[in-house]
Amino acid sequence: MRPNSRFRLDREGYDRCGQLLREAGIEFIEKSRTKSHLGPNQLEETIIHGTIRSARSLASCRLWMCGHHYKLDIVKDRSDELVNEIAKALGTHLLNSY
Repeated sequence: MRPNSRFRLDREGYDRCGQLLREAGIEFIEKSRTKSHLGPNQLEETIIHGTIRSARSLASCRLWMCGHHYKLDIVKDRSDELVNEIAKALGTHLLNSY
């Protein structure tokens, strides 16, 4: 069974995601960024599409923020080992039990 590949983050984890991954030897490479406004309250949604690369793996990902909700999704080519490395790098900034 593949580990969870959706990581719910706190605000600091979202803001420092690239730095936290880099400190763990994982590279986040931004490919594109989109911003839009959703719903009647016009909440701003930001989606950053990219690639995560570690010494042993490469995967497509999406860093997402809307209102006070933040997450990192590994969306393609994820390996159990990479998911575990990311969980360890994000550490105390994870809101979901891993």
